[in-house]
Amino acid sequence: MSDNVEELLKELLEEQKRTSLYTLTLERDRLFAALLSAGLGTAAWTANEFALAAGATANIVQLVPAGRVFINGGPAYWHTSLPWWCSYDLWIDQTAPAIPLWTANRMPESLETPDFQGLFPIRGFLFHQITNNDVALIAYGLIENAFLSVLTETWDMIREVYIDAIVKDVRNQALKISGLER
Repeated sequence: MSDNVEELLKELLEEQKRTSLYTLTLERDRLFAALLSAGLGTAAWTANEFALAAGATANIVQLVPAGRVFINGGPAYWHTSLPWWCSYDLWIDQTAPAIPLWTANRMPESLETPDFQGLFPIRGFLFHQITNNDVALIAYGLIENAFLSVLTETWDMIREVYIDAIVKDVRNQALKISGLER
């Protein structure tokens, strides 16, 4: 009986360590604050304004500086003078024919994207494509994004310490549940 209890306690302790590691240390705002305090990251905020003639399409490319990675830092914001007349597509680190990450046939006057708390790296660029579908009026607009800019080496450290550990654990759990352990 004592061997079973001891084994159960070991399993519970290991589970608690994994839960604590992933929920306490990977919380985005806490990680960003630590990186900023250590001088390993810089807050980056971008605002891209545009004016589009009737029926025109514009491409806005936001480049990530060489040797750096942008990590999503909160929701993105959209504002336009022509509600419901602009279509929008967004690609990250790729362009068409790849499917856009975000797409909308008709954008409202203002929009705030959901604030996904995960860590998502942008290594090369964001590519925004906006089309003014009105036949007579000019569309004026603004796209805002917030990021934490880190060196590529810092991103590699974040990935190794946090993300790779979570991916490994999820794969192990999936294999165990599926019965296909290798």
